Amino acid sequence: MKSLRIAALSGAMCLLTAPAFSATPGDLAITWMESTYASGDNLPVTWNMWWGNNGDSWSLLDNGTVICEGTLTPNGENAQTATCTQDFAIGAHSLVAKLCLADDCSSSAATVFSVGNDNAVSDKTPWEYLDNSEWEARKAAGMREKNKPYNNTDGKRVATYFVEWGVHGRQFYPKDIPVENLTHIMYGFIPICGPNTSLTGTAKSALDQQCADKEDYQVVVHDKYAALEKNDMDATGSWDDPVKGIFAEFYRMKMTYPDVKIIPSVGGWTLSDPFYEIASNPAARATFITSIIALIDQYDFFDGIDIDWEFPGGGGANSTLGSPDDGKNFAILMQELRAALDELEIENGRTYELTAAVSGGVSKISEIDWENAIDSMDQVNVMTYDYYGTWDQTYGHQTGIYDTDTRSTLVDGSNANDVVNYLTTKGVAANKISVGVAMYGRGWTGITNGDASGPFVETATGGTPITGLEANGFWEDGIVDYQGIEENQLGGEDGQGANGFELFWDDIAKATYLWNETTGTFISFDDKRSVKAKGDFVTEKGLGGIFSWEIDSDNGTLLNAMHEGLGHTEKTQ
Repeated sequence: MKSLRIAALSGAMCLLTAPAFSATPGDLAITWMESTYASGDNLPVTWNMWWGNNGDSWSLLDNGTVICEGTLTPNGENAQTATCTQDFAIGAHSLVAKLCLADDCSSSAATVFSVGNDNAVSDKTPWEYLDNSEWEARKAAGMREKNKPYNNTDGKRVATYFVEWGVHGRQFYPKDIPVENLTHIMYGFIPICGPNTSLTGTAKSALDQQCADKEDYQVVVHDKYAALEKNDMDATGSWDDPVKGIFAEFYRMKMTYPDVKIIPSVGGWTLSDPFYEIASNPAARATFITSIIALIDQYDFFDGIDIDWEFPGGGGANSTLGSPDDGKNFAILMQELRAALDELEIENGRTYELTAAVSGGVSKISEIDWENAIDSMDQVNVMTYDYYGTWDQTYGHQTGIYDTDTRSTLVDGSNANDVVNYLTTKGVAANKISVGVAMYGRGWTGITNGDASGPFVETATGGTPITGLEANGFWEDGIVDYQGIEENQLGGEDGQGANGFELFWDDIAKATYLWNETTGTFISFDDKRSVKAKGDFVTEKGLGGIFSWEIDSDNGTLLNAMHEGLGHTEKTQ
């Protein structure tokens, strides 16, 4: 299963670890304001502090003047929120929320809107009113960090997932994406209104607000502030642009890199509950399809639809869901989505792709009726990672290519080779399959009775999820970003281990891991050697390409290795 880290208003897999205590209250944001209002009467303004040190008082300022204020009772690092309903006069307004603990305060970014403004750009499309000059400058300057430009000589797909919530904690923005080295960018995640019991906490509250005036099984953006309103990503943006945030950046991206495909991914680990009803209920399915087609038609930088249903047949976040009919219903959903996309292609004179992210394990992928699904699909992104993790104490390669007889690999079908072979026997053409790279590691600490080469012995036992600082790549217990591993446990992209860790290579599984025998700490991850091996595997099997989860966890090392594994040569100046 895919580990989807969340911040702010995400709809992903697991909650983040709260940051370390500080005297300053946590970051806060004003949420979900439109850019223009015909009337400012009784307009509610809500601010949220999703995690961090609590405050004991708050205030809301309009154009620098306090218009609302109140007191709060601190409660550790739990979320805080308040709403102020005011009448706003005709004209421009700039709102800032402040959260204070005694005299120590945090302030939100300014949220701007106008009342009674007919909006001079309202009759223009984003292609006309958005300026991509900053993107052109970024293109001229070249990619950031360690990313190098490559010649994609074989036309293989080189894709990645970009997550909505990354603009918050990680502060990873669309301009940070190494677009030059990608054929496809998958945007995670678009949620579906309706039954979402797998989603909890502030993420659930945010979705409930977005769905308040929507019909069940319609899609919405989850974090409206990040997707459509956050206006500090590009200095060329105007406060009254109808589309701001990530979506405005995607428009600018497409202006600058017209060949890159941007595809919204619907679902994910905690947002898959509605799929079980959508797939089996024709009325729910029709509502969903109409809605997602309208979304990609409205925001026309999108190039298709990616379905991330975790998982047909069950075994997802909600253990009560799953039916033997899910597999054939998945095929029906693909067929009807393809038919709807075909109609949109005729209407708009362009092509749209239909893809799906599916489990990398044979036990789950075998639930799908591939014979009736695949003809409607352009690509299958097989999540060839998360085979092992700290949900139990079975130590194995979380992203191995092959099974191995020299290490403890106890779960049948938990490797890339087995799942690719299964798909091809079910009629899935090899060139419609992409395999996944993990841009993060999974690990345990405190394992006892391992040996000098790791925990792959019968005596090894115990262990708890690894943890650490966000600054070192730890955003969720049991998981660490690749760039954090490279710096702190690997000792550089060509390192052999640092700070008590030793690097090991399983030449049968084609898998990498780090082991600290003293502390019993084991990290299974992709490094550039294992990623290059995946590229070799893609070429050998004649597969369609390679993709990664998720791009904000890399520093360029792994994406470079994806190209090198495919035999792509570095561009020369």
